[in-house]
Amino acid sequence: MLATPDKDEAGMTYSSHTLPTGLPPKLDLRRPPEGRAGRHYLRLLYLLDMLGSAIDAKEVDRTWVRSWERAVLDLLQGREIDVFMQAPEAAEFSLADLPHQRWLNLRRLLMRRKGLPT
Repeated sequence: MLATPDKDEAGMTYSSHTLPTGLPPKLDLRRPPEGRAGRHYLRLLYLLDMLGSAIDAKEVDRTWVRSWERAVLDLLQGREIDVFMQAPEAAEFSLADLPHQRWLNLRRLLMRRKGLPT
């Protein structure tokens, strides 16, 4: 089992990997964008929720994360793969941070697909 961090990238504590609800449609990541940006969007959103739930329940292990990553990578193309696989500099990064980092990266990709700043 991988330990998961209790702080986000800004050092703020967090308790949940859930997306906010009740936002206007443009800001609501649960509402897919139209056109090409919407391709595989709902499946990626499902995978984001799946990882978030597993992190919050502390049910994440290395094998599970690798399997989850493969499912996400099958749905991404080009530059999106690079963004998804980004991690902080090696000296600052711990394997325990990987699930949270992947969650942040996928959320960032969904925000970009909606045309939101990241």
